[in-house]
Amino acid sequence: MRPYKCGAVLSQKQIKKSFAPLVQLLGLKPGTTFADIGASGGAYSVMISTLTKGVTYYIQDVDTICLNRQELDKVLAYYSQQSGVTLPKQNTYYLTIGGFRQTNLPNQTFDVIYTNATFHAFRYKKEMISDIYQKLKPGGYLFIRDGLATSDTPQNCPDKNCNAPFVQEKELIDIVQSCHFRWVEKNKNFSGYPIFKFQKN
Repeated sequence: MRPYKCGAVLSQKQIKKSFAPLVQLLGLKPGTTFADIGASGGAYSVMISTLTKGVTYYIQDVDTICLNRQELDKVLAYYSQQSGVTLPKQNTYYLTIGGFRQTNLPNQTFDVIYTNATFHAFRYKKEMISDIYQKLKPGGYLFIRDGLATSDTPQNCPDKNCNAPFVQEKELIDIVQSCHFRWVEKNKNFSGYPIFKFQKN
C-alpha cells in the first residue's frame, strides 16, 4: 500500500542521488525561505527537505485532492521515519492552495522559488510569473525546470492528465524577462530537463 496518495515514493539513497545536486543549485541553506510551485502533494519538496536544516518550505499547488493537510502530514511522517529525523523539527512547512492566475503566497517573502515541470501547464503564464515576482524578496531567485518544444511542430506534455503544450526556450525566457526578471543562467541537463535561473531585479 502506498504511504501517500500523490507523487513518487523514493528511498533515502535515491533522494540523496537525485536531490543533493538540486539542493546545492537552489542554495537551500539554514535561514532560506523557499516555495515549490506546482508541487502536487509535496512529496518531492519533503524529499528535498530531508537534506536540509533550518529551511522554511511553502508547498503550493491548485490540486486540493493531492495537496491538503492530511496528505502532507502522511508525506512528512513517511520521510521522517525513513530519514530518521523528525522533519517538522528540522525545517518549517506551510501549505498554500493557489489559483490559475496567482500563487496565493505571501508577498516579498521568498529567497528562492522553484517550479518543476509546471511552467508549461500554467494557463496564464505572464500573470503567474508576474505574481511570482511579487512574492520574491529583492534579489531573490526563480528556478524553472521544464520540458521544452524543440521545433515549430507542437509538442505536448506526455502526461495524459496534463497534455499542455511545451514552449520553446526563447519563449520561456522572453515571458519571464517581460515580467522584469533578469536571466542568470541555464543548467542544460538536470535529470533530463534544463533548469533556468532568473533573478528579481
